[in-house]
Amino acid sequence: MYLFLVEKYMHSIAIVGSDSLALQLALMLRKASPRRKIFVIPYPRETLGLIRESIFNPSSEPVLYSRKTHTFLGKYILANVLRITVRSPLLSIDLDAHIIETQRGSVKADEIIVSYRGDIRAIISSKHGEYAFVLNNLLSLKKFLKALIRIKDPIMIEGPPSLSIPLANLVLKMEKKAFLTREALEYFFDDDILHKMAKYLPLFSENSNELENLVRLTLCYVPKLNDYVDVDSSLKYSENVYFFGENVRTLEILTESRRVFITPDVIEKEMYTVLSGILFNNPGPRGFLEIFHERIGTLELVSIGLPYRELEKKFKLTSTKVSLSQGTTGTLKLIAERNIGTIVGAQLVFERGCPFYLTIDSLYPLIAMRIPAMEAYTLVVRSSRDIFEKDPLITALRAIIKKLYY
Repeated sequence: MYLFLVEKYMHSIAIVGSDSLALQLALMLRKASPRRKIFVIPYPRETLGLIRESIFNPSSEPVLYSRKTHTFLGKYILANVLRITVRSPLLSIDLDAHIIETQRGSVKADEIIVSYRGDIRAIISSKHGEYAFVLNNLLSLKKFLKALIRIKDPIMIEGPPSLSIPLANLVLKMEKKAFLTREALEYFFDDDILHKMAKYLPLFSENSNELENLVRLTLCYVPKLNDYVDVDSSLKYSENVYFFGENVRTLEILTESRRVFITPDVIEKEMYTVLSGILFNNPGPRGFLEIFHERIGTLELVSIGLPYRELEKKFKLTSTKVSLSQGTTGTLKLIAERNIGTIVGAQLVFERGCPFYLTIDSLYPLIAMRIPAMEAYTLVVRSSRDIFEKDPLITALRAIIKKLYY
């Protein structure tokens, strides 16, 4: 079925995002149809950025994204991937067989897009038993880290590079012995990249008997492709707009003329990169933001904010929300607080004096910050009246898309 779709319906293929599952699908596409045009739009500071940091800057601050990283994965693809998209029907992925199956109608477009979002599953296996963790919130992450700290034996980490490489770095910083399985990484990287990787991350072959009493730590994504949410008719979207993902936590808006991807992951990564650039006078990100900016242009943002109640439990912040009313002019300043090197709060101060317009480039650092990682965030816009009644993030994003297109 997979090759059938490739041969019959796809003249060109657009792959967007960052995840090892879609990377495998991209490799299969390249092998199945090497002459097809495969376009990849990278999401900065996800798989590709983490791998690049691990190999070339193992002890440095996070590396800002640049176009040069497009060539990092060599002959396979231009960048890391998360989503392979479909314009009309809803699709699902068989994770074991890597088969795409249509669930609604027939494919009528030249692009196939598979929306994927899932929790992270971690399985710790040793002679003492097997323990599974689903890392979908801050509490489960803490439980997993406590279990990790108690491990005394060497740890063999296996799973997609987007998960295994960052975790290997974390375990090594805990001064524990950790190894990545070479066999798993060979599927994604050429020997020259593995050679560079071995200088900073210990690689271990499962076929050797170098170590005994290994603890196996397996990481994977738990897919969430079951929920389909009908478009709210009051928003007057076209019939070709689809929402994918569990509880619409992943939001993808597709139309016949344009395609926009806005997900919590993208916003978080992009925002943090731009915000770092503003605070530390570093150059801004490239790639996805440029494409986004060219397609959408200027956007008037009314107000934004962070979840104050969550912040208040951990930090003493006087204010986390500033409103920008329509027609107001002035100069925008960004104020941030830091706690042990981490930005823990941001505030907008609007001073009168000169006109101000929000573009996509300035939108990302203002939308949201996870505080700390894996914690919720919110975005508020004036055109959404019931912003807190349902999912604040999704409601706000719907309002933004409505404002962009209508």
